[in-house]
Amino acid sequence: MKRILVLFVLLSIPFISCTADDDSVSSGVVTLKINGQRRTFEALDYEKTLLPNGDYSLTFWMFASDGISEDSARLVTTYKRTGTNTVEGFYTSLHPNGGSANAVNGDFSSTVSVNSSVQFTADFSGTLGSGNNTILLTDGRINYKYDAPIGD
Repeated sequence: MKRILVLFVLLSIPFISCTADDDSVSSGVVTLKINGQRRTFEALDYEKTLLPNGDYSLTFWMFASDGISEDSARLVTTYKRTGTNTVEGFYTSLHPNGGSANAVNGDFSSTVSVNSSVQFTADFSGTLGSGNNTILLTDGRINYKYDAPIGD
């Protein structure tokens, strides 16, 4: 009987300790470093808009939730498109630097790993020119789980 109990416990351990990689960042939370400083934004809403070619544009609206400033950002991509460099726009109004330039126009890289009707997950980094300032964005990650499937 002891052998069966020990065997059961040993076989159960891998299932108890597993967690999904997508849970490493909570839903709706956007983490990134801005000029080396760790920042946290909250993706408060999204907008899906039909484009003339039949695709849908997907925009996420984000606001700083770390108490450092009232910064905001907007990420634009195409709904259901995944892969490398599929983020088409990343705009921000970083205070006190201001500006809302598109970081994608500069040195910017992104990987969209999930872009479905229930979840969006992407990693990104790059530089953003705003006036005479250059802002370095690194280790960016967004994981957004929709409250209800957004449909096709």
